[in-house]
Amino acid sequence: MTQSAARVANVKWNISVPPDFDEATRIYLASQGGKKGALSSLVQKAVSLYILSSLTGEAKEKGRASAVSYTH
Repeated sequence: MTQSAARVANVKWNISVPPDFDEATRIYLASQGGKKGALSSLVQKAVSLYILSSLTGEAKEKGRASAVSYTH
């Protein structure tokens, strides 16, 4: 999917979280001046960071596994 196609319409997700997590998250967003869409934005950022972190970790592991030892 191209980026322009993603802007046409958002996809709705249904996720389940414990009530205390929901409350803490909403309190945090309110304390940051969160407006409409703040929860969706937070989820999008969190998932993106999680994926980036996972991919970075995988790349580091592959780099370590294929590292060549050099001696001077």
